[in-house]
Amino acid sequence: MGIGAVFNSATSGLRVSQAAVEVVSNNIANADSVGYTRRQLVQVQDVAGDRTTGVRSAAVNRMLDILVQRQMRQETGGAAYTGVAANYQNALDQLFGTPGGASSLDTIFNKFKQTLQALASDPASATNRSQTLGAAQALASSLNGLSSDVQNLRQQAESAIATTVGRANDLLSQIQTLNSQIVGSGGASPALLDQRDAAIDELSKYMDVRVSESANGGVTVATSAGATLFNGTQAMKLVFDERTSMSPQAFYSTDPAQRQVGTIMLTDGSGVQIDMIATKGIRSGELAGLIEMRDSVLVQAQDQLDAVAAGMSRALSDRQAPTTAVTSGAQTGFDIDLSTLPASGNDLTFSYRDTAT
Repeated sequence: MGIGAVFNSATSGLRVSQAAVEVVSNNIANADSVGYTRRQLVQVQDVAGDRTTGVRSAAVNRMLDILVQRQMRQETGGAAYTGVAANYQNALDQLFGTPGGASSLDTIFNKFKQTLQALASDPASATNRSQTLGAAQALASSLNGLSSDVQNLRQQAESAIATTVGRANDLLSQIQTLNSQIVGSGGASPALLDQRDAAIDELSKYMDVRVSESANGGVTVATSAGATLFNGTQAMKLVFDERTSMSPQAFYSTDPAQRQVGTIMLTDGSGVQIDMIATKGIRSGELAGLIEMRDSVLVQAQDQLDAVAAGMSRALSDRQAPTTAVTSGAQTGFDIDLSTLPASGNDLTFSYRDTAT
């Protein structure tokens, strides 16, 4: 080997060593940078004929465990789902109050019971009457207030779904742009790969995602239920028809004519739409948690309040009405006066004995 070849070989080694130092220094500098993946320099020998003439940098690869990344995204969605559930459950607990607390529903109800018992023992007492009326008004006010608060929580969930859907669309658009750049560069840009992974990681917070990589460095993104969010070229669009008001009668339905809350439609480039709530296309993440709170947990809370109110109404307003035996030709029966009842809003229950059979 001549002196020139020796000089070239040594120079190539210095160049590779300098590149390796640069990679290591970047790893150290970005040790705490969110989304940064540790790099490693790949070096290969330079060969001329049957001789090694030096060394060169082949690529800078990311040190990434795909299985760990996949598990992290799954756990991210699960943690976001439970976080939403915990926040709304805590809000419900605060609304109903600590059992035995001064403003809790059970305390207000027990006070009303106590005033009823006192009134039953001395119906003529003006004090007992006044206290019973006040306790009844407090209970009715509490039930009405709780119902309004529950619907406010449902409205908050509705608005949060709209905001989250908007952010998910932004991330899908970013993934499309970055994926195009990565494929165009042959998948050799660690910085672009980190940015794309960061967008997918954030998307996994909002919904469950499943990522598949292709040989050209591109990816496709779908939900665990199989709904495609990004097909490798085109990002799908999520559309949410947010409702601006929420009432106890507002429910989700697969029938658009009966549905009174918003739903999430997945639209592809050809205009085909999929109802992601009807098809259970979103199974984890913040969106799944918000949908469950709006359509299940908070609806059940409202049902419980309605059951309490209905039970109280029946207990305080139901009364027996006497009947009078009447005949009409050969037919015999009973007559009941319903003129004192309001025009609507009452259930009538008739009890009779079948003596013939």
